Amino acid sequence: MRILYQCSGFLPGNIGGVEVLSYHLVKELLHRGHEILVIANRDDCDPLGRQTFDGLDLVRLDFLASVQTRNLSALRDLNVALGNVVRNFEPDIVHLNDVWVSSFLFLRGGATGNLPRVLTLHSPIRSAGKDGLQARLAGDADRIVAVSQAHHDAAVAEMPAQRGKMSVILNALPLPSLPPAELPFAPPILLCVGRLYRDKGFDLAVRAFARLRQRGITAKLTIAGNGWERANLERLARDLGVAGEVEFADWVAPDRVAALINKATMVLMPSRMREPFGLVALQASQIGRPVVATAVGGLPEVVEHGTTGLLVEPDDELGMAAAIESLLADPVRAARLGINARQRARQKFDFKSFVAAYERSYAEVRELGASGNRHAQGMVA
Repeated sequence: MRILYQCSGFLPGNIGGVEVLSYHLVKELLHRGHEILVIANRDDCDPLGRQTFDGLDLVRLDFLASVQTRNLSALRDLNVALGNVVRNFEPDIVHLNDVWVSSFLFLRGGATGNLPRVLTLHSPIRSAGKDGLQARLAGDADRIVAVSQAHHDAAVAEMPAQRGKMSVILNALPLPSLPPAELPFAPPILLCVGRLYRDKGFDLAVRAFARLRQRGITAKLTIAGNGWERANLERLARDLGVAGEVEFADWVAPDRVAALINKATMVLMPSRMREPFGLVALQASQIGRPVVATAVGGLPEVVEHGTTGLLVEPDDELGMAAAIESLLADPVRAARLGINARQRARQKFDFKSFVAAYERSYAEVRELGASGNRHAQGMVA
């Protein structure tokens, strides 16, 4: 099958959960014999146009710059360039990954024509009414994939007319080859990984950590990532008197994340936002680390409270501090949660099953396109 795979960013210029997930999905689809062309925004460090990355065919266009400048001539040129990509590649289907500032260019009837399409919702559902871009793309799609049951339910609540086209395919990643190391407790290392935005709640982790230090608990906190909140987090650590025990590790290359997690005692995910899934929680589970997370969005589907980690209410620094302290005080329990997490990750978030579910979705929408019976209801992923 010939698949045009759209995403806002792609490795190596853009690094985030969706980009990492997309890379592994596309690589496996290629391995299974499909023809894939990735189309993504050009980042500042990326070349423009057709290229290859790690054996993948990729086209980068100036989506963001063209939309932000509101230059009509540039937008027309961009639409022509996108149309040329579609005509030259002749895809069987289009896989759209989320709603982004330039996603209107992929609305049905535009440059991508009337091609069958799958839409995966990776980001929080926005209340934008029936004329909002998210709702319009959902209406165009032949199949809509939510990455967790919580995300599915949120999407149905906002777009009830699309219920029959929606299904759940839980995110998954290949298991790392790195064997889990023993959890360190001399000293314990607490780890946060992700973009440093306020919605990620890393300030809550710093505050909870400061409370642990006030109680005389010896530990280290590592925050790996970059973003707008870096300076605020550094200032908060200084104000709370824990700057010497908090390490800011900048961003980590995707192939080094497992090794970083393997050095930690536990992983913290103090998100405020309704995380559609929580990929870092899965990565921690795969390497046998317990996770302490807020019970928001899809995180409770990745972190099973009391079995693979602990869940607390959002913005509850006392609750997070207490959960962390309970695991630090009981290394046997912490290790058991990590073992359970790894076993559950292998079973519930199997990567090959994840890819096969997308293959079935692709086959179904292509068949709908061939039969002319678009927007048929119901799908089992």
